[in-house]
Amino acid sequence: KEVNVEIKKLTAHATL
Repeated sequence: KEVNVEIKKLTAHATL
């Protein structure tokens, strides 16, 4: 399970 990938995707939207 790669949760880092999901977190990175969430952070990418947060930066917007």
